[in-house]
Amino acid sequence: MTTSLSTGGAGLGTAWGQGTAERMLRDAGFESIDIKTVEGDPFNVYYIATKP
Repeated sequence: MTTSLSTGGAGLGTAWGQGTAERMLRDAGFESIDIKTVEGDPFNVYYIATKP
């Protein structure tokens, strides 16, 4: 159970998936979204997002 549920959050945890994360960023007004990985780190994806 994620702690965000206790404060009215969506309770997404850490396993959103790239599609959900990108959709949520776009819904929040971000237009430029760059998705990066780091060699040697197979578990994380890094998002670089900017608003206009």
